[in-house]
Amino acid sequence: MLKTKPQPLDLEELADKIIRVEYPTYEQTTIPQMKNAIIRNKHLIKQILEQVMQSAVQGLKEDVGTWCFKKFTTTREYGELVDLIKKWFPDEVLK
Repeated sequence: MLKTKPQPLDLEELADKIIRVEYPTYEQTTIPQMKNAIIRNKHLIKQILEQVMQSAVQGLKEDVGTWCFKKFTTTREYGELVDLIKKWFPDEVLK
């Protein structure tokens, strides 16, 4: 596995990487129906990833919130923690 600089979650990019496992040069295909089918699959993969991530992030927020309110006396620290979560998981995942 290549080591890369940590970066926020980008579901569009992740879906593209998954599609490229099977179709590395899909945008160069000359068959429009095939290209459109691959693009539809990419969008479906992105939707599935969004649903799974939304569930995971919601669970994380609930656990973090419970933990934070047990550990901290102010809501400011909790807000800072939520901001950190949002940094790594963009708003499209936190819906």
